[in-house]
Amino acid sequence: MKVGKLGWLVAMFLSGGMAVAQGTADDYRRAYALKEKFSADKVFYSNVNPQWIEGTHQFWYVRNTPDGRLYVSVDADKKARKELFDSHRLAKALGAASGKEVKPEALALGHLSVSKGLDTLRFVFNNQRWMYASRKNQLVNEGAVPLLIRQKHWMEVDDEKTASLVQANLLPLKTLQRWLLQALITLHVVLATSTASIQQTGLA
Repeated sequence: MKVGKLGWLVAMFLSGGMAVAQGTADDYRRAYALKEKFSADKVFYSNVNPQWIEGTHQFWYVRNTPDGRLYVSVDADKKARKELFDSHRLAKALGAASGKEVKPEALALGHLSVSKGLDTLRFVFNNQRWMYASRKNQLVNEGAVPLLIRQKHWMEVDDEKTASLVQANLLPLKTLQRWLLQALITLHVVLATSTASIQQTGLA
């Protein structure tokens, strides 16, 4: 009887908590409005993700500004900060090489690596690998990015073609039957013991 009352009280408490936590349509609209107001493209000068340059005490990061993306280098020893490269010159060079308009404020350089002297950049742009010597303003196309071969999911494998391989890794049928029988016996014993315990305590 006490268990029944306790369960009833817990159910009432949970249902009450759920009712209080349930928001209205206006609440959801306000939440979505906040998401739009504070979206990533409207938050500037934040989320600094330093990329350290091997063998130096320098790093670079991308700075989101109201005018666009800015690549910045920092010298930890000198406590100095400057632009990593001239974005207008690089955008002009990429536009001439790719035949597409490239806006300097929207440069998105993938897999960017920087030399110790900060004068050589290697990156991926428009599915091509590039090397850029910033001091000489020299851009070199190092070829297309290799295509990744997607491996098939295990559910996509043709069972008819791989049946022999699968069969070779299966356990003998008699072993599986013996394991299954032992599992069923164990489950029966556990259920019988649990039922007896419940009947003895009077909770059934």
